[in-house]
Amino acid sequence: MTLPPSLQPLDDLEAESASEPELTRVTLLVGSLTLDVGVPGNVDIRAFMPDVLRLINDRLIAAAPIDGERLELFDDTPGLWTLAALGRPGVDDTHSLDEVGFREGDVLSVRRVGEHPPTMLFDDVEDEAVSNAAHLRTRMPEWGTARRRVAAFGVAGIATIGLLVLLLAGGNPPVYVPVAATAFAAGLIIFSAYTARGLSDEYATGATVACALPLVFAGSLRLLPGAVGSVTLPMAFGITALISFLAFQISGVNRSLHATVITLTVFLGVASVCWNLFDVTQRQVGAVLTVVAVIAVSIAPRLTITLAKLPVPPVPTAGEPIDDIDTRGEPTVHGVDAVTSRSVPTADGLNERIDRANAYLTGILVGSAITVVVGVYLSVD
Repeated sequence: MTLPPSLQPLDDLEAESASEPELTRVTLLVGSLTLDVGVPGNVDIRAFMPDVLRLINDRLIAAAPIDGERLELFDDTPGLWTLAALGRPGVDDTHSLDEVGFREGDVLSVRRVGEHPPTMLFDDVEDEAVSNAAHLRTRMPEWGTARRRVAAFGVAGIATIGLLVLLLAGGNPPVYVPVAATAFAAGLIIFSAYTARGLSDEYATGATVACALPLVFAGSLRLLPGAVGSVTLPMAFGITALISFLAFQISGVNRSLHATVITLTVFLGVASVCWNLFDVTQRQVGAVLTVVAVIAVSIAPRLTITLAKLPVPPVPTAGEPIDDIDTRGEPTVHGVDAVTSRSVPTADGLNERIDRANAYLTGILVGSAITVVVGVYLSVD
């Protein structure tokens, strides 16, 4: 097919770019057909529109299906069709592309002379959805995440208190009470793992574990039939510490809570073991427990530094030059201390370790403080 000289496809424009510098490259959208052509930019649109329409008709015929469907072609009579920007009325075909403001690379459509584009209809679905949601809120009170959380853990707390009363009340409770308490505590521990890993909700995880651990302790006291009191205390403290440690390893959050529980159960568990194995009085156990808890408070910072793996800077001693302290550890290569072969953490990693150390320190101090209170009570009772 030989194209008219006023119109050439883009494939031929590369070779004739030097001889046809006045051609303007535009993209024509005709239904589902996209056609890139080069047309004269300084010639009236009416002059080259018949050539454009014949090229469009050829492309429509080539792309038409073979099922005999009736094909509507453009009438290439001069003066019937013009060019238009998308969504705009057609321009005067007695002007050139340069005169009407069309530039290289514009996307145009073919429109009948004097025809206006159809009005675009918009259905604002988003505003309608927002109005419906607002209407529903006026009819039904808002039940957000915070309220659901308070309601759920309120029910869990009430159930925990009820089971604790049944377990710790005088006499031997029915067999189903320790079984129900153990099953409920196991369900809470599993749910805490889901809230930590699936929902990333630290507060929900802490509340769930806080409801489960008292049930674990009380249920462990009733684990051996007929043995209640100081005999089962070491086992109850040990099981509670183990469950708290496993829950922390699964969730990885609430370090302060688990550090408090583990510190408290370790102190009281060791005290209960000494009470059962040695011939000591209650006041002696309380006095030693108080002293050990106070010592633990004094060594808590050093212990948290070890647990959080915080890098400890060198401390100058008497007679040691300060310059040696400042330059010790130099040089470093790619975050590794070349002298001591220690890994130097980044700023973000160091902040994370500091937060971890603060959580551990808080838990150890709270657990030690509760232990001091228990020790003082045993000493003066």
